[in-house]
Amino acid sequence: PVRNQTKCRSCCMAKNIVSLLYNRQLRWCGGRELEQAATCLTPSRISLAQIMDRDRALLRGHVILGFSRSGDHMISYQCELDGSTSEHCYSLHWWAFNLHRPLTHVWRGQLFRGELLVRELHLLVCQTLDESCLVVVGCRKLWADDRRPCYVTVFPSPLQALSDHTTPADSISLHFKYDLLPPFPAFTPSLSLRIPGCIILNTGDSLVFLSYRVSSGDATTPPNEESTQTRQVFALPSPFRTASPVLSPSHLLPVDVYWGDQPLADITRESEKPGVSVALSQSSLDVELWLSGALQSELELLGFTFHSLTDYDLQLVEVCAERGDVVFLVVVMLEASGHSPSISESYSIEITGSWNAHSGHARALRVSSLQPVPPLLNQGSHGQWNPAASLALALRREWHVPPSPQHTIRAFSNHTVFTGKSLHSLHHPYLPVQVVLVTSRTATSHSAD
Repeated sequence: PVRNQTKCRSCCMAKNIVSLLYNRQLRWCGGRELEQAATCLTPSRISLAQIMDRDRALLRGHVILGFSRSGDHMISYQCELDGSTSEHCYSLHWWAFNLHRPLTHVWRGQLFRGELLVRELHLLVCQTLDESCLVVVGCRKLWADDRRPCYVTVFPSPLQALSDHTTPADSISLHFKYDLLPPFPAFTPSLSLRIPGCIILNTGDSLVFLSYRVSSGDATTPPNEESTQTRQVFALPSPFRTASPVLSPSHLLPVDVYWGDQPLADITRESEKPGVSVALSQSSLDVELWLSGALQSELELLGFTFHSLTDYDLQLVEVCAERGDVVFLVVVMLEASGHSPSISESYSIEITGSWNAHSGHARALRVSSLQPVPPLLNQGSHGQWNPAASLALALRREWHVPPSPQHTIRAFSNHTVFTGKSLHSLHHPYLPVQVVLVTSRTATSHSAD
């Protein structure tokens, strides 16, 4: 009885910890009660071996990423190597998590279909804000200096598939690829996935906006053979058919849609199948083309003659989900002449711009003054010149409003695979529980929120 009373008292303290913190902040009282409540919330440490699946499949090449947003599942991925072709095959896995039962494998999704991968990828696995989709981005780090291939896979939420009792053969997935150009801007989930059902990509020389709507019902029959032979062509909605000079069809990405293991019809904008609906649309901003026009008019106002672009660094700053506005920052190196038209000199200039992904309209919000570029900087390495990254970070911090946990995108990285240093434990998103990796043979774990 005494033990039960103690347990009950601890539970009450845990429930009242918010009110205790409130009183502590306003009246500077309740310190002892708050300390006792915090003690009862000390995470329980359990070994991964205690909840290992019965078949111990988790030990066969799986890398554990962490817990899903709900905490009901653990997420892992597997990279299988074909010995004859040296091809890497990636798959994502969900495991039902229960403290009192072994892990149960409930879902598997194939990543980056149709791609020949001969190197390991740096992965970023993201749950969207509304938990309707999983977005997985994989990039090669060691590649040619002028580009880095990046691969993207989009799955509808496994939770929906589990609730609908949908089998892997009935699941929909989107797969596409893009080349990342110097200075190789990072994929930032909090910006790129800010708008539900959309992905915003910074490829280094363009901004790409891809809108998708994927739904699958009780599909029981596979797509017919004719639907898998159509060549993919994107017919953009009417706002994107305008004669705007900032749109470039060359920046639109071919997207492969799979139903289970079979490619669906390469689609124009919408494809309807029994129990399956897929709709896509894209728009893009050719930043170099837009810069040429913007700089021409801006430099004329300053009394300079614009000659050519030497280099530029493009970074995302902010995204407005309600209006579809994408704020970006570009630091440009250019050749221009002043009072003496025959003498061209190197300058740098910062431009903060806004692009509406729905209308395609782009405009400059703020333009700095021209700054002379030192000769040594002008001769520097193209891939290492990235001054806009720190400037964009400063702007984001200036405009930052701390979001609640419900409005934070949950993302995981496998970066520790390449550093060789695994985390010692995994923290549950809301329960006071830590899953401890006892030995290196148990699993490798990575988590980045």
